[in-house]
Amino acid sequence: MSETGYIYFTVEEMDFIKSTYPKLFRYLKQFISDENNAEIELELTEEQLQDIHVKMFDIVSEDADTHKDGNPSMNAIKLERIWCG
Repeated sequence: MSETGYIYFTVEEMDFIKSTYPKLFRYLKQFISDENNAEIELELTEEQLQDIHVKMFDIVSEDADTHKDGNPSMNAIKLERIWCG
């Protein structure tokens, strides 16, 4: 059985994900273990964390592929900053 860990998002970060990347938000929502006014806690196994990591970077890469210059949009950059801290 995998160990469980926690990652945290601010409410503002999660609101950004919800409004900009609703499919990703729906996926993350299943892991929310605690919500309060300041932050949202996700309870994850190592495998789940790696899966989210791949999903986040797939979004950024796919976004960059849609631009002629190959650079991701500001929203994708913001998502990457949220994820990487």
